[in-house]
Amino acid sequence: MAQIDDVTQLRNFAVYKQFLHIEDRRSGNLVVLQPNDIQKDIRGHIIEKDKASEPCRIIILKARRTGCSTIIQGTMAHRTFTRRMFTGLTVAHDLDTASYLFGMTERMYMNLPDALRPAKRHKARGRFLTLENDSWLRVETAEDREAGRGLASRFLHGSEVAFWPDARRTLLALRQAVPYEPGTCIALESTANGVGNAFHMEWVRAENGESGYIPLFYPWFVFPDYKIVYLETTALELLDDDEVELRELGCDDGQLLWRRQTIKNECGGDVDLFHQEYPSTAVEAFIVSGRPYFGSAVRHLQPVAPLRTGDFVGDIKKGSKVNFRDEPHGRLRLWELPHKDSRYVIFCDPAGSVTLDRVETFDDRGEGEDYSCVQVINCRTGAQVAEWHGRIDLSLLADVCYRIGTVYNRGVVAVEMNGGYGAAVVDPLYNRLGYDNCYVRRQVHTIGDKPTRRLGWHTTSITRPQMLEGLRDIVRDSPQLIKSEGFKREASTFVIARNGKPMGDSGCHDDRVMALAGCYELYKEYAQSTPVANRKRKPPTSFAQGSAFTRAG
Repeated sequence: MAQIDDVTQLRNFAVYKQFLHIEDRRSGNLVVLQPNDIQKDIRGHIIEKDKASEPCRIIILKARRTGCSTIIQGTMAHRTFTRRMFTGLTVAHDLDTASYLFGMTERMYMNLPDALRPAKRHKARGRFLTLENDSWLRVETAEDREAGRGLASRFLHGSEVAFWPDARRTLLALRQAVPYEPGTCIALESTANGVGNAFHMEWVRAENGESGYIPLFYPWFVFPDYKIVYLETTALELLDDDEVELRELGCDDGQLLWRRQTIKNECGGDVDLFHQEYPSTAVEAFIVSGRPYFGSAVRHLQPVAPLRTGDFVGDIKKGSKVNFRDEPHGRLRLWELPHKDSRYVIFCDPAGSVTLDRVETFDDRGEGEDYSCVQVINCRTGAQVAEWHGRIDLSLLADVCYRIGTVYNRGVVAVEMNGGYGAAVVDPLYNRLGYDNCYVRRQVHTIGDKPTRRLGWHTTSITRPQMLEGLRDIVRDSPQLIKSEGFKREASTFVIARNGKPMGDSGCHDDRVMALAGCYELYKEYAQSTPVANRKRKPPTSFAQGSAFTRAG
C-alpha cells in the first residue's frame, strides 16, 4: 500500500481511497474501496461542482445495491477525516439502515493508518463521531421528522428518501441546514417507491429543470454484479418483449438470465416489482397503483428535444409582431416552426381547482394545484409541434393562446370549458383580443329547438372516453407523432382508477394528457388531405372557421 508523503495529497480522494476499507457484501471480508463505474460517475459530478466553485445538489434514482450509499458515505468520511470544521449529516429511512451506514463510516475510521487517523474529541455517543480537527459526522433516522433541524452541515446524504415517513417535512428541515455555498453538497438517493411521494416529485422537478438538482439514473444492467456467468446453452431460446428491448440496449445472456432468476426468486414472479427495484429506465421505476391506461405502449414513445424553449412575447394587438424569447426552462417548447401550407389546431386546458381528496394525495399540497396546458398539432402531419405548460393566471392564459394561435397560422383554438374556468380564457381571447378563430360547439337544449353556438370545447361523459381512446390509438400506433418528454412522464402515471375512471395516479398530474387528447380529437375534424396553399379558399361559414386559412400577420 502506498504512503502519502505530501500532506496536500490528503484531500485527493483518488489517492486517499486506498486507506478506506469497506465490507465486501459477497464475502463479508474487509476490502479497500475500489469505486465501480456508477460510483465513479457520482464522484465525477461532485468533483465537477467543486472545481466550478458551485454548490453540489444531486438526486439519484437507482437499482438496489449498486454502491451509491457507499461512495457518498466514503466521500463524506474522507472530508470529515481530512478537513477542519467539516460537518456531515446522513439521514436514513429507518433505524437499522442508520446503524448500518454509521457502522460503515466508523469502520473506515477505525481502519485508517495511525498516522492518518485524527483523534476523537470524546467518546462517541450514539451515531455521532466528533474529531479533534473540529469536524463531525452524524447519522440520524428520518423517523424523527425534525432530524437535523438546528444543525449546520456542509454535506447532507439522504438515503432511501422514497421510504421516509414524512419526507416533505423532513427535507424542508434538512435542506435549511446546508448553506447554498461552494463546497457544500446535498445528495438524495433512493430506489423508487411508487408515484406521488416527495422523492418522486423531487425527481420530476429535477428532470424538468425546475430545481437545481442534477438527476442521475443508474439502470440495473450497468452494475457488473447483476449477471450470471455460467449459462445453460438453451436458457434463452425465447425472449419476451422486455428482453428483446434489453437486448437492443446491449444486455447479454448472462444479464437476461440474472433478470429472470431475480424476478422468479426475489420478486415473487412480479415483473412490476422488479421494475421498481431494478429499473432499466426512470419511467419504469415508478410503478403506479392503478392499471396503466396506456399500458406498455408508453415505452415506444421517443421524446424529441425541442428546437426552441422559452415563450412568445410581444404586444397583444392586431398586426403586432410576436417574438420568441429563449429561456432554458421556459414553459413553451417548439418542435416545429409554422409552415405556410399547414393548418394547426390548438387545444387549451385551463387550470381549475382539484377536489379535496385529490389534493390530499399530493405529498406537497401546493403541487395539488393544476397546471394549464396548451397543445398544438399540425393538421397535415398529425404531429405534435408545440406545448405550453405551466401555472398562470387565467386572465393571462388568453394572451398565451393568442400568441400561439397567431404564430401558428391563426389556427383554430379550442378552450376547454368544464367547471367554468374556460370562460375566463375564451371571453377575453375572442372579445378583448379579437381572435376570431375560436372553436364553436353546437348545442341543442330542447328537442325541436335550433342548435345554439357556444364558444369553447365541452368535455362530457361521452366525449372524454372518445378523446382518451383516440389518444391511446396514437400512442400505440403512431408514437413518433408525440414529441413531449413531459407527456411521456404523465402517460406513464395515467391509470384506470378504482372507480373505473382514467386519470392521473395519486399525487400525479395529467394536464398534458388531457390537453393532447382534446387536441387530437380536434385534429380529426380539421385534418388536411392536401396543403392549404393548394386548396381553393371559400368564404367563411362561421367564425370557428373564419380565419383558419389566414396566415399570421
